[in-house]
Amino acid sequence: MRLRTGDIDFQRGTVRVRESKTRSGVRVVDVAPSALRLLREQLLARPPGTELVFPSPTGNLLDRHRLMGRYIRPAAVRAGLGEVTDGHYSGVVFHDLRHSFVSLIASAGVHVSVIASIVGHKDGGALLLRRYRHLFPHE
Repeated sequence: MRLRTGDIDFQRGTVRVRESKTRSGVRVVDVAPSALRLLREQLLARPPGTELVFPSPTGNLLDRHRLMGRYIRPAAVRAGLGEVTDGHYSGVVFHDLRHSFVSLIASAGVHVSVIASIVGHKDGGALLLRRYRHLFPHE
């Protein structure tokens, strides 16, 4: 994750997503106060001298495969959300966090167009409705 210190605006309560798979993914996202508190803590906990919000232990870019192997996979196995059989992992992967987020905020009543904007979709929610139709019965 390439989020940098300057991408967080604590005053406005926003995070600028600058690097994404597509240009349409570049956006400013409102962040809950509880998440802002966690981001402040993260800034204090990271190695000195890095602008990255989530760096590797040495302060460099955190590799997503290492993140998966070192943190997400073991946590998923401990939580019963994954298993390793014959050296192969099956279970929760990093992208599942995005799906969980969309499902949770949809269930909380956030409008599909707002969710689309947050996750970087420029289609007003058409793609979300195709995948998550069951969460938007009135759309």
